[in-house]
Amino acid sequence: IGDGQVLVDGEVELRKACKIRAGQQVQFADTVIHVIADSDAP
Repeated sequence: IGDGQVLVDGEVELRKACKIRAGQQVQFADTVIHVIADSDAP
């Protein structure tokens, strides 16, 4: 993370404690994760 290898919504993220929310996209190397909300989430 500190090396700038993680992208959140296409922007370099350097913080280790960045809060990721539903609807965001996280990318590291060749892996892309689309965050969705659980229908039971408060």
